Amino acid sequence: MDRNRINVDLLDPNDPFEIDAGNRPHLYKHGYSPEDALDVYIGEPLFYPAQSPADWLMVGPVPGRVVLCVPLAPPSTGHYFKARPIGVYRASTSLTTRFWIDITTTIGDGHA
Repeated sequence: MDRNRINVDLLDPNDPFEIDAGNRPHLYKHGYSPEDALDVYIGEPLFYPAQSPADWLMVGPVPGRVVLCVPLAPPSTGHYFKARPIGVYRASTSLTTRFWIDITTTIGDGHA
């Protein structure tokens, strides 16, 4: 049985992420930033179910870079229109390959 996950379709299109002192260091840990996470979001990401503490892996390319993976956890504030990115890193080779295959075959909903 699938657990209740944040609904990525309800994220605020202008301000989708909860960023604070608790998760900011994790966003820079691999050389990326909250702005890179936002670039993935405003591009054409796909969302893959993740293991706890993340609900989803948001995966997509960013301008001039590789495919990135952004694990999204439920927000600490409980606001249903926000997600809490808990990392930003280069997607693995297998996840990158899966993304490119899925993006060419997924129609509309963005959930692979």
